[in-house]
Amino acid sequence: MGGWATRKFLTALVSDGLAGRLVPRPDLLWEQENEYTQARDLEGLAIAIAGYHAQAGRWPKELSELVPDFIETIPKDRFSGQALIYRASQTGYTLYSVGRNGKDDGGEPASWHGDIVVSVK
Repeated sequence: MGGWATRKFLTALVSDGLAGRLVPRPDLLWEQENEYTQARDLEGLAIAIAGYHAQAGRWPKELSELVPDFIETIPKDRFSGQALIYRASQTGYTLYSVGRNGKDDGGEPASWHGDIVVSVK
């Protein structure tokens, strides 16, 4: 084995072995990035909701009430591709993503993979 074949073999060996040690689960990194970005999206919405509450004296009944005065668009749930879940009451609200497990845990971060939640009670 020489020249091009050797380089290809060594490149594959190093990249597979080294990458496997440095980044053992690229899919896990993608999920962690999505969790971070989803939490940031929820925080932005929480700020918009607080602004709405300060101005209107009540919590919005639906997230669409925030557009366009408090936020340009409502982000989607990065894990389900659906709308984020928002439940308002007279005293507060719960806003959440289904998180890594992709199922609605009722706004409870029931497990490490559970819902990503912002709640005001």
